[in-house]
Amino acid sequence: MSKSRKTINAANAGSKPKRRWLNIGPGIVLALAISALIGSQWIKTEVAARRQTPAPPIVERQVISSSYEEKSGPTPEVGFIIDRAAKLHITDSQLTHLKAMCAQWRKFYGPKIVAANRAAEKTNSYLAGAQGRQRTPVAQIQNAAAPVIALSGEISSARRSYWDRAIKILTPEQRKELQSEREADWAARQEALARDRQRAGK
Repeated sequence: MSKSRKTINAANAGSKPKRRWLNIGPGIVLALAISALIGSQWIKTEVAARRQTPAPPIVERQVISSSYEEKSGPTPEVGFIIDRAAKLHITDSQLTHLKAMCAQWRKFYGPKIVAANRAAEKTNSYLAGAQGRQRTPVAQIQNAAAPVIALSGEISSARRSYWDRAIKILTPEQRKELQSEREADWAARQEALARDRQRAGK
């Protein structure tokens, strides 16, 4: 084979698209499937609320981009305010508006939350099975995570919209107290997560 033919073959070989692979280990999460920061949040369904037990967490596409969000975590549901009505000195009129918003949220987004939880369970099962294989194509992980990312992104965006509407009902003093409540709640969640990780590492 001539030198020029060898050069051409080498160039062609180098131009072939390479398939990307990932080793699936015990610590892999859906964050591997997207470039944005993925935040996990506990979401309570109607049944779980009645039982006073948290539903399984769904993975949500929520970028924490500001110091405000870093301190207080992902945006809660309007129910967060209702649960603290006494502490925030919420008036009867305010509470009526907040409960109406909460009912509307559950009506339109309750089914989507259930669907997102189911999609997350399916994706988690896929990832658990992938741990038994040495390498898994990145594209397969992305495809498995796509339904969760789409649904959770929609839910996260809508929740922020409802939250923005809710806090407009509050007075400046109530908003300030609410922010303190959010920061305290987020700090408690982070501490609990750290304890769980510590116990898991033992």
